[in-house]
Amino acid sequence: MDDIMIIPVSKINIGFGAGGGGGTSKDSETGQGGGAGGGVTIEPVAFIVVQTDDVKILPIKSKAFGSLIEGIPDLVSKIAEMKKGKKGESMDD
Repeated sequence: MDDIMIIPVSKINIGFGAGGGGGTSKDSETGQGGGAGGGVTIEPVAFIVVQTDDVKILPIKSKAFGSLIEGIPDLVSKIAEMKKGKKGESMDD
């Protein structure tokens, strides 16, 4: 039986920003302000499937994460086809 390893490939974006200010009005009132923020996104891009000596990349076509969940049955089918193809090749050798 062939072992299959599935490696997820993701794109990660990280961003941060900060700003501040201060000043004085004509009436000698002082004011200050500041702010900061950050964000992270993780986007699945593909899967690398390693089976014995065979390595394949299965790209995720849609950029939406929800589509990843919908694509799992297709991914499982592709892996099953790859495994079936490998068994067929070894019988012919």
